[in-house]
Amino acid sequence: MRKYLVERDRPVEIDVLRFLKCRLDFMWFCSLNLRKTPSKPSSKFSDILSLIVYDSQDSEEDHLRRLCRIFVRRAIDQKQEQIDVVEKEKDVIKVNNYCVTDLKNACDDYIIKYFTTEAGYNQVHTHTDVKLVLGYLACGFALSGGYYGYMVPFEESKKLTLICILAYFILNSILFVYAFVFEKDVLFVGCDSNFKISIHTNAKRSSDIYTIKFELVEEKKINRVSNYSISKSFGSWFDVNGVMDQERFERTLNESLEVVKTGKKPHDQ
Repeated sequence: MRKYLVERDRPVEIDVLRFLKCRLDFMWFCSLNLRKTPSKPSSKFSDILSLIVYDSQDSEEDHLRRLCRIFVRRAIDQKQEQIDVVEKEKDVIKVNNYCVTDLKNACDDYIIKYFTTEAGYNQVHTHTDVKLVLGYLACGFALSGGYYGYMVPFEESKKLTLICILAYFILNSILFVYAFVFEKDVLFVGCDSNFKISIHTNAKRSSDIYTIKFELVEEKKINRVSNYSISKSFGSWFDVNGVMDQERFERTLNESLEVVKTGKKPHDQ
């Protein structure tokens, strides 16, 4: 069974059975590889045409070799498209617009990322280290008291168990007082060769205003301290879908850093 088709103004003789076989192979390939990411008809038209129309003088090995090249090229393109989609999804920051906590956490995380990677500050983990030490000690006393009370009869272990319980509550109280009095709303503490910066953030649950406070200490000028505060709505950096405009937020941070360093507002520079 033979039939003639026209390709580029010339007749092409094809074998109908081989034509159907190639069509089935192509459909099977599409069902496995193109289900999630459809191909672009304009860019893949020549490949599809070479799959279903070929010169009758070509050997079956040549046609299968051409099929393999097309399949491999399409698989590589699809893999690259998947990698690009994953990388793009990683860069996008999307949160729930109706949750102030999610909005604040997204901004807090980006501030830490910006000052450690873009601004070049080394983060100081003093507050985190103190809280970890107090938390580990409290957990150690709790585990020790529980294990000792399990292994030793109650009458013999109640004194040591009581000491462990008191130590646990005392350490947790110290942890609470430290977080409330000393750490407060400090988000980031970092330093470079010339400056030490502390960043405080705050957002009330009933408001969409996000406040960032900068405190910069210039160590080379007898610890000169500079302060700057900025308050804006979350709507300045998030769209209606909850996607953060990272460039705009980064520009806000960069301008604030310049202000706290030079003492000049952006419109004064």
